[in-house]
Amino acid sequence: MKRRFVWLGALIPCFLISSLMSPIVAQEKPDTKAYREGVVLFAAEKYKEAIESFKEATLSNPKNADAFYQLGTSHRMVEQFSEAIESYKQALSLKPRWADALYGLGVTYGMSGSPKDAVTYLKESISLKPDYWKAHYNLGVAYADLAQPTESTASFKEAARLNPKDADIFFNLGMSYQQLYKLKEAEDAYAQALLLKPNDAQATYQIALIYLAMGNRGFATIHYLSLQKSNPDLAQKLHDRMFEKADLTQKSVKGFGGHLIVVEKPQEFVQEWLKPETPNITPASLVKRDEPLGAFVLFAGCKRNSSDQCNSEVDYTVYKPDGNVYVERRGLELWKGQAPPAPNIQLSKAILFLKIGKDDPPGDYRVKAKVHDLNADIAFELETKFRLN
Repeated sequence: MKRRFVWLGALIPCFLISSLMSPIVAQEKPDTKAYREGVVLFAAEKYKEAIESFKEATLSNPKNADAFYQLGTSHRMVEQFSEAIESYKQALSLKPRWADALYGLGVTYGMSGSPKDAVTYLKESISLKPDYWKAHYNLGVAYADLAQPTESTASFKEAARLNPKDADIFFNLGMSYQQLYKLKEAEDAYAQALLLKPNDAQATYQIALIYLAMGNRGFATIHYLSLQKSNPDLAQKLHDRMFEKADLTQKSVKGFGGHLIVVEKPQEFVQEWLKPETPNITPASLVKRDEPLGAFVLFAGCKRNSSDQCNSEVDYTVYKPDGNVYVERRGLELWKGQAPPAPNIQLSKAILFLKIGKDDPPGDYRVKAKVHDLNADIAFELETKFRLN
């Protein structure tokens, strides 16, 4: 996945660099001289040497917030994240409500594997500087790392509004839409990324996958031929996807998407789902006798009627290894009533509880779910399986 934290800000404004590069005067303060040297070293990508100069500047003048800020940036450039965080916090203690320092602190937390902290500081930076597109972009990356595609989509959309010329923003927006089963929106985002950066192999690959999911193999083939020239490895990967057995566990039709899963310990799974954090979903593949199983449909995009109500159902059928029906439940509630917040992924209200008994035959059990959106007059089938040894 082509999501990544990026540092897009300059060390200091160009006009300030010019002023610092003017001849040194006799009465220049020690912290100013060290700071000047740090700027020159940083510009030359000599980050470790720049650290020493900025350290000297902070020791000479512990009230120099700019020096602490640049020290934090220099530490971050060599992936000394704990030192960078300490320096940014020191800069903020001297100069509170500083959007650039809050941004730097948020990005550093994100790069060091703490996306929750990254969200906190990036949101604070945005509150002070709402048009800070870099902060919106990296906030989207942080939400993506937290597996919160609704929030990451909103952040990337705002970044794209503020900076509509950046291909990476649209790429990441496409990835977020894809996670929400918003295939048409994902297609549009990838297309914009390719308009801005025509030779982007990753965007070409992703939009081809979207076309495959939408059943448009012709367009997928066109992008496959393009990848053969620009990136043979990705072309081969796409070729394998084009001719592999279809993934029957998920499907999307006219914006209504579903994903069938079977999990062990379904009641615990439901409790995890109700928590604010997105749960780690591990589908059951190899099961044991007398252990509880649950079949669910994750869905998004049910059509609202004039009263803002959704009306969708699911039919579950489980087949034994010999092909005979093991369990069948029809007309269960997927979601009826007040439409869920869009575009959030929802857990079906209908749950099929299973427990394979001691007399049941070993082998592969197939689970089918036929999903109906009655408001949109849409129906499609999903399928998965698990094995009993």
